[in-house]
Amino acid sequence: MNWYQTTFGNRFDYAARVMVILTAFIIPLSTAAMSIASGLLLIFWLLSGNFGLKFKRIKQSPAALWVLGLFALLAIGLLYSNAEPGATMDTFNRYKKLLIMPIIISLMLSEQWRRYAMRGFMVGMVVLLAMSYMKYFEILTIDTGGPRDPVGHVTSGYTVFKSRIAHSIFMAFFFYLMVQFVISCPRWRWLCLTLAILTIHNILFMVTGQSGYVILICLITLLLYQHIGWKGLLIGILVAPLLLGITYYGSSNFKSRFHESATDFLEYTPGDYENYRGISYRREYFQGALKIIQKSPIYGHGTGSFAVEYKKVADEKGLKPAHDPHNEFLMLTSQLGLIGLTAFCLMLLSQWRASFRLDRENRLILQGLLVTMITGCLFNSLLLNSTEGKFYLILLAIIFSIPSQQEGNNSIEVSGST
Repeated sequence: MNWYQTTFGNRFDYAARVMVILTAFIIPLSTAAMSIASGLLLIFWLLSGNFGLKFKRIKQSPAALWVLGLFALLAIGLLYSNAEPGATMDTFNRYKKLLIMPIIISLMLSEQWRRYAMRGFMVGMVVLLAMSYMKYFEILTIDTGGPRDPVGHVTSGYTVFKSRIAHSIFMAFFFYLMVQFVISCPRWRWLCLTLAILTIHNILFMVTGQSGYVILICLITLLLYQHIGWKGLLIGILVAPLLLGITYYGSSNFKSRFHESATDFLEYTPGDYENYRGISYRREYFQGALKIIQKSPIYGHGTGSFAVEYKKVADEKGLKPAHDPHNEFLMLTSQLGLIGLTAFCLMLLSQWRASFRLDRENRLILQGLLVTMITGCLFNSLLLNSTEGKFYLILLAIIFSIPSQQEGNNSIEVSGST
């Protein structure tokens, strides 16, 4: 076994670490390529051996244990789900991405590897931003659909690889990162400032993802709180309406989406699908999900049960069926009840508390990631979604892949020798 570990295991361990960087780079670019890269990561991880040390690392990571705990609840939910086996396993398979977090944790990335991985993600975001602007200036002529104005110009289609929801979420977090580096990295200040300006323009004037608008406001408020304190939080609350007002009068896309959303909310009529927009659908899904939860509030209806239970509610009201309430908190509660909701909330809370034990840079990045995730989960099932779920789990694992004092020297030695 020692012969295998020395001859092959360390090389596969090195290859798995490389795949972490590649996967982080691919997150904002290609869902298919990310699936391939994460699959290769799993294969190299299995071939790298040394599982005793790997499982010890996972056991020593509270963040990894909370994620595994939520995964275990979803596995238990398979046993009492009232959905068809195919639908049950389909939903469970979409949550299997949770395992990528402890797998990366077990690799115990050194500080150098972690920085490479975070830079890989940021380079991927720069590529996404550049291609979005190439489409904006009609250098790139990929038609990804989306609404158009009366003249025929695309009004929300300046996305390239992702939906406008995922695109706007990634851009909001990237803006947050760039502002943090403007403050903390004088050497790269002007580059980061330029990217931050391009990113916020992309969010507010080019891509009409409403989730991105809300997350951006929350992240700006977080930035002010982190660097100014409670005064910053108050400033953020006061600045948010001002920023929205400026954007309203300066961006036709934002203005049209605001009016569309306001009309959608005020004139909501159940079943009037010809006039439905995003808010009407979400309002209907939320109401249906709450009725499902009321039927089994403690332990839910089992993994993959949402579509079955929602169809019962929809048939009673003459509404369309749905497979997802577009809210991760409701999605998990409908399947796992208050037990699942509590586990998810405690997992997020433990990560927030753990951020205060990290160095300043990783603490700020983690807090921004959590605000992005929590806010996004109010309007989308981000953990269920392939791209957004892996975005959260992979970056979370990279941040928490901190060698312990006992293993630090050995970890660096292995990564340097292979």
